[in-house]
Amino acid sequence: DDYIRAGECVDKKERIQLLYSVIEKLPDANHCLLKRLIFHLAKIAQHEDHNRMSASSLAIVFAPGIMRCSRTLPAQQSLEHVPKLNCCLESIIEQQLSKLKHTLADIKTLDTATASATDRLKTVRASIRNVSAQGEESTDGVFRESGIQERQEVNEAFEVELMLKQQIRSMQQEKEMLTIDLPSLEFRHSSSEEDILSTDDLDNTADDMDNLENEELAITFDLPDMCNSEAEV
Repeated sequence: DDYIRAGECVDKKERIQLLYSVIEKLPDANHCLLKRLIFHLAKIAQHEDHNRMSASSLAIVFAPGIMRCSRTLPAQQSLEHVPKLNCCLESIIEQQLSKLKHTLADIKTLDTATASATDRLKTVRASIRNVSAQGEESTDGVFRESGIQERQEVNEAFEVELMLKQQIRSMQQEKEMLTIDLPSLEFRHSSSEEDILSTDDLDNTADDMDNLENEELAITFDLPDMCNSEAEV
């Protein structure tokens, strides 16, 4: 009956809020099963262009089995309720599909940022080795003690290395949290402030990466020959 009342709601946001409030009242086992099933249906709807199974089509197939009335009704009344139940399940699938797309986009952004930070980390480590080698031996092969400037450059490089490692670890943890949260049934507004990973968070991540890059460029040590050759290309 709760699903039928939600299906009669004209406003889409209000309908979804009513549906998710009903879902929250389900026993844990039923809630977990429904969560996994809806997540599976959302992944199917994600490939609608290939399988022709939209949220509406999936709702028509699965709504009668998932959202049956708990009491026996006359056949005519049951038929009248079918479109309402279909509308309910379609709304839930669409909501989860929207969440799935946003989350996968955020994960892709994190993967790109992580790969960029990893490349920078490799460059910084190679530069540290290069500066250390220059501190031990001069160009003519005569051993010399590392000067103050070389030690300062190495220390700055170690600071950049530490920040990059922390940045990479943070992004990996964020990706793990997003992945775990994918199947969860939670109502989320479509506004940018309520996205799984807000735009502000992504902008902050990009700003942090830019700051790290500027710090890296500020270190005045020579890059290894391989890096120099790539830069010239």
